[in-house]
Amino acid sequence: MSISDRNTQPCIPAAEAAEYTFGRCSVFAEAMHQLQGLESVALLATRFDPGADGTERGADGYVHSFVLHPDGMGEDSWGKADVRAIAHRFGVLEFRLSREAHGRVVKNLQRNSPELYEAAFDKAKELIQTYRQQ
Repeated sequence: MSISDRNTQPCIPAAEAAEYTFGRCSVFAEAMHQLQGLESVALLATRFDPGADGTERGADGYVHSFVLHPDGMGEDSWGKADVRAIAHRFGVLEFRLSREAHGRVVKNLQRNSPELYEAAFDKAKELIQTYRQQ
């Protein structure tokens, strides 16, 4: 079974996992960082699968944020998975990880939409505390 064939189960209810996949992934990663002490990083794409050319990304290749576990695995709202599997969900074939890029995304959200950021952050913390297994 390849990493792309694995059926990932969300660590929170699926509707909320989807909400924290696009647009609010950095908020979820920050909540995980605060609650679990895990390192938050940005996924910066350097090469996409040809069918994923239209994937939304930042000028620096930013696609997604998640946390890293000490064993090298990543975790986002869909749960713990191989970092390559997380990248594959977005059609990313080659990438690099950046703490700095993640920090910029968070700061931009906090500056541009402080009330929305705080509400999403508080909800993410509540979801993590309620549903996530250690």
